[in-house]
Amino acid sequence: MPNRPHVALIVETSLISGREILRGIAHYVQEQGPWLIYHEPRALEAAVPRCLESWRGDGIIARLSSRAMAEQVRRAGLPAVDVLRDRRWYTGRRGTFGLWGV
Repeated sequence: MPNRPHVALIVETSLISGREILRGIAHYVQEQGPWLIYHEPRALEAAVPRCLESWRGDGIIARLSSRAMAEQVRRAGLPAVDVLRDRRWYTGRRGTFGLWGV
């Protein structure tokens, strides 16, 4: 069996929209996986978990709600996708914050 990707999900669970994003990711993983997933319940404006600074996974899927969150994810140094594709920190290619929008 090939190595499973280790993916951090930085998506809030406090809002229905965040839970729907997570449900969609879970559906994808069931069809295309398996992945090893890191996720913890969080609010939309909660800071990115500190353990992300030293986490050595393969990538991050995030719902970024602020420039500070985008910067925290960028500092992890891993490929990252912002599911909101917020134009304030997304340039359409690897750019200022090194994030990809979907």
